[in-house]
Amino acid sequence: MREMRQPFAEVMLLHRAAQIADEAISKAIAEHDTMERTHRVTPRQAVVLWVVSQSNNPSQNHLVERTGIDRSTVADMVRRLVERKMIARSRCKTDARRYELRPTTFGQDALDLAIKADASCGQKIDALVDGIDGLAIRDEV
Repeated sequence: MREMRQPFAEVMLLHRAAQIADEAISKAIAEHDTMERTHRVTPRQAVVLWVVSQSNNPSQNHLVERTGIDRSTVADMVRRLVERKMIARSRCKTDARRYELRPTTFGQDALDLAIKADASCGQKIDALVDGIDGLAIRDEV
């Protein structure tokens, strides 16, 4: 007799794996932050900062395409990162409808902290991903 598959098992497993990875990175960022929370960012904010730092004055649309985060969330994140002076936002000189983004020195410091934190917990996350049987996650990314 064939064993019954739990509905949505893979979806729930991947969601929980993402939660564990976020928790691990958040904890590592807190442990590496010597500036009393001023440089702390969420893992998703760190991803946005990283894409901004790796791109040449990207637009918010570019962030949506590169990160897979939905438009409204990206817009909210950018607004918060601008308020915290981690990202500078200015109108594009060739297209006044478009904003260009770039990391500030403060934002780069926060990103550097997040990258160190990510490196320190990377093995734990890699072990978690490697432990997911039957799913070729690395092939899909």
